[in-house]
Amino acid sequence: MPRYAMRNLVASLAHRFCGNRTLVLRGRIPSLDGLRGLSILFVLYGHGVATQGFPFTHSLGLAEAGVRTFFIISGFLITFLLLKEWDSTGGISLKAFYRRRILRIFPAFYTYWAVILALVLTGLLAIPQKAVVCAATYTVNYLVDRGWYLGHLWSLAVEEQFYALWPLTIFLLGRRRAFWVAGAVLLLVPWIRIAQFRFIPSHRLGITEEFHTIADCIATGCLLAGLQSWLWSKQRYRRFLSSSQFWLAPLMAVAAVIAGVHPRVKWLVGIPVFNLSVALCLDRWTRFPEADLIAKMLNWKPLAFVGVLSYSLYLWQQPFMDPVGHRLWTRFPINLAFAFLMALASYYLIERPFLALRYKSRPAVPSLKSKPVVADP
Repeated sequence: MPRYAMRNLVASLAHRFCGNRTLVLRGRIPSLDGLRGLSILFVLYGHGVATQGFPFTHSLGLAEAGVRTFFIISGFLITFLLLKEWDSTGGISLKAFYRRRILRIFPAFYTYWAVILALVLTGLLAIPQKAVVCAATYTVNYLVDRGWYLGHLWSLAVEEQFYALWPLTIFLLGRRRAFWVAGAVLLLVPWIRIAQFRFIPSHRLGITEEFHTIADCIATGCLLAGLQSWLWSKQRYRRFLSSSQFWLAPLMAVAAVIAGVHPRVKWLVGIPVFNLSVALCLDRWTRFPEADLIAKMLNWKPLAFVGVLSYSLYLWQQPFMDPVGHRLWTRFPINLAFAFLMALASYYLIERPFLALRYKSRPAVPSLKSKPVVADP
C-alpha cells in the first residue's frame, strides 16, 4: 500500500473510532494486553537464557526492557483510569482506588510470598530474613541481598510505591500540578541516577531498582495518559503517528536497549529514549489496533491472554528460571511449562475471584473529592 494511502487509512480510522481519545473496546484498551504479553515474554527470555537447555545464550537486555515497558504501561493505565473517573465524577475516590489495588495485587502476591516463606521455614530455601520482611512490606527494591526467589519482587515494590504516591499527588495538587510533578520526575531522574553513582557508592547496585532511580519510566506513561488529547490536537504529531516516520520509534527503542551496554549512557540517555519510544508505540497501537502488522499481533488472542496472565506469570516464573537450579523443573522447556501452569492456577484460583470483588459491595460512603477539574495543558 502506498505511504500516503496508509497514512490516510490510519487517520480515517482514528477519526472514526477514537477521535482524540484512546479507543476502549469491551472495557479493555486494545493492544494493551498484547503489550503486556510481549513484555512478559521478554522477561521469560531474559531469565531463561541462563537455565539449562535454553537454545540461546545472550539475554539481549530483554528482561530489563520488558520490566521497563511494564512500568510505562502501568503509569499510562492507572492515570487513564484516574482521569476517566475524574471526568465522570469531578474527583477521585482514594478509598475506592486503594481498595481496587489491594484486591488486584495483594492476594496473588501474598500467596506467592507465603509459599516462599513456608519453604524458608522448613529449611528448603535459604533466603535472608530481612529479604522476606522487605518483600512483605514492598520495600525489597531498596535491598541488594534478597535471594533469587524474591529477587524479582523489586519491580512489584516499585509499582506499589507508585500506587501509593501518584493518586495522592493528583488528589492533593490537582491534575495540572500533578502532571508538572510527573514532568519534573521525567527530567530529574536520569540525573539522579548519575548523582547516585557518583556520590553514593553504597547504593550503586540499587540504580534502576530503587524507586527514585526508575520513576521516570512510570512518569512517561502518566504523562502520555494526561497529554493524549493535547498531543492529538497537534497536526504534526498526528501526521507523525499515522505515517511511516512512526517506525523510527520502535527502532529507537531497540537502539536504546543495545546502547545500554555502558551503564552511564543507559542511565542518562538510553532509558529516556526507550521510555519515549515505547510511549509513542503505546499511543499508536492503542489508538489504531488494526493499523499495521504489529498492532494486529498485539490483539492476537493468544498473545493478549498471555498479557492477562502476565502478573501471575511474572510472580511464578522466578522459581523455575533459577540459573543455578539442577532440578527437572528448572530445565528448559519444562521450566516454562511449569511457570505457565502455576500462572494459570494463580490467575483462575486467586486473581479472578478477587477481581470479581473489586466492583461489588462498595462501601456506601461519600467519595473523597479532589480539587475542581483543571483542563489538560
